[in-house]
Amino acid sequence: MSLSTSTVVYPIGSTFAIAATTTSSQTYVTAGVNNIQSILVENLDTTNDVFVNWSLTASTVTATVPTAGTPQSGITIQNNSSKIIQVGTPGAFDSNITVAANAVTGTATVHITPVA
Repeated sequence: MSLSTSTVVYPIGSTFAIAATTTSSQTYVTAGVNNIQSILVENLDTTNDVFVNWSLTASTVTATVPTAGTPQSGITIQNNSSKIIQVGTPGAFDSNITVAANAVTGTATVHITPVA
């Protein structure tokens, strides 16, 4: 998987993995002393899309695959792709975030890295 050549990201912490299934799974992402303002979310699966949700304050969060006509919180990451999600502004939040992923079908490995 590769990012656009015009996108430069600098990790500010370790990469965390979620083994996403059709039941929501979560991980706690921390960047140590740095404040997280964005996360890089990579869906490593070549066939399954995932739905990702996060919280800057809750210790648990779930990701639910949206259904037509039902509002949801979160974002879809297509198979074999990645997105940078801005989750805050510098200095506004703690150095951690809870992230959940749910595979639309089957399973998918999702990597989450706090980035600057």
